[in-house]
Amino acid sequence: MMLRVWVVAASLVVVFTQGEWSSEARSPFSQDLISSLSQMRKNKRTSQTGITTTDVIWLQDCSPRLAYVTERQDAALRCNLLAPSGTQLTWYKNNFPLLRQGAAQEVSQALSRQEALEEHTNMVEYQGSALSSVDEALSARLHFVSLVYIDCVDAQDVADYSLEVTTPNNQVVFRNFTLQITGQGQQGQTCRYSTAVVNNLPRIFQYSLEARAEVGAALTLPCRSQGFYTRHVWYFNNSPLPSAHPNYQVVTTGDLVIHQVNQQSYGSYTCRVVSTRFTGLEHNVYTQVNPQVRTI
Repeated sequence: MMLRVWVVAASLVVVFTQGEWSSEARSPFSQDLISSLSQMRKNKRTSQTGITTTDVIWLQDCSPRLAYVTERQDAALRCNLLAPSGTQLTWYKNNFPLLRQGAAQEVSQALSRQEALEEHTNMVEYQGSALSSVDEALSARLHFVSLVYIDCVDAQDVADYSLEVTTPNNQVVFRNFTLQITGQGQQGQTCRYSTAVVNNLPRIFQYSLEARAEVGAALTLPCRSQGFYTRHVWYFNNSPLPSAHPNYQVVTTGDLVIHQVNQQSYGSYTCRVVSTRFTGLEHNVYTQVNPQVRTI
């Protein structure tokens, strides 16, 4: 039971910093979406004058560029952003792709073309066509949350980290972070567990707090997790989604694909990642899907 409580709280760990930092994720859509999209439209209108256009909006719930942690604490780098559905998110540590113990790409030995697309580009396809496209990006936007869990911090964790964001129309932007140790602090929970136990903790490192999509759009709700021996279970308005539904598909990464959004698609979705080895060990995240906001 103690393990289960700790896992649920793990994503709320605060990195001790000397800059702005928020430990609580908040959806920006209800307050900031209209102004954010208006600014994006302004950027696109002025792109002909040399101003770079972007489909990505970084939110204040990102970790600061220079993040300080204490030795042997449990911490997490975090970034929140608005981006089109189908956007690819990839973390790097000292310019090398960050590997997640127990994540889908770690345990897949032989990948089909579709599986390779899902595992290595954070995109999915069905019926031979890629789900993400410029048209779909214009009709579906997500509030992404992406994390890097740093367990029992030691000198090997001191590094430069970066989050690469690639939109469906191939715009690429980065967010860079430098992690440094400052003194010693209270020992984190993971310091008390063996590596085998830590590697079996189900922890979601990429999801969406909210999605805005028009009727008829294809939409992918991310739910990427690490930890060996886990399974994903999706719920809609607190009821389990049927395993065989013509409009829903849970792909091998754990993401939920809504093939075509309709009025009945709007509501609250829950992704639950549960351990198949330890009873009661799980991690839940919630995504609210709402109609797209149109601006003049």
